[in-house]
Amino acid sequence: MTMLGYLLAWSFSEHQRACKRIQQPLSSQIVVLIDEPETHLHPRWQRTILPSLFKAIYSWNESPKAYRPMIQFIVATHAPLVMASMESLFGSTQDALWKLDLVDGQVSITQDDYYRRGDVNRWLQSDVFDLAQHTSREVEIALHEAAVLCNQADPHNDQVRLVDKKLKALLPEMDPSYARWHYLMRGRIEA
Repeated sequence: MTMLGYLLAWSFSEHQRACKRIQQPLSSQIVVLIDEPETHLHPRWQRTILPSLFKAIYSWNESPKAYRPMIQFIVATHAPLVMASMESLFGSTQDALWKLDLVDGQVSITQDDYYRRGDVNRWLQSDVFDLAQHTSREVEIALHEAAVLCNQADPHNDQVRLVDKKLKALLPEMDPSYARWHYLMRGRIEA
């Protein structure tokens, strides 16, 4: 993160020098492309990288003689922590959320409605990341099997016990999903 901040500061100062040398006005617009800033970062840093970078860049504009270009950031990410970190900074009048999806072998680009999810798990389970659960794939499958049995009028006790065994192996006892399941099915589990 520090290196990126230094690189941008150096780029801006080099731009100023080059414009002075060739007697051209400074650019009034700058586009900064960042691809997956979360790569190789600890989750603590994923939460702070973009807010810190934006704060550093916009603080350069605070000095009276500062070079104040319009700066546009285009950031590609697969990290729900990066998305959550931007909630307090995202402005619907100047910012946009674009999704890239693979549809029938073609890349589809759509602008999505941005709204605060407030929680990384909600980001994971949103249409942005398209996950049914914020758990492992095995837990997702077991929870789906449990939901199917809960929706049956008279599920077979052997199936209930089999799913209960899977849930016990995959979830901690205090997990809310497991607690609900056990409450609903305890008669069938113990039968």
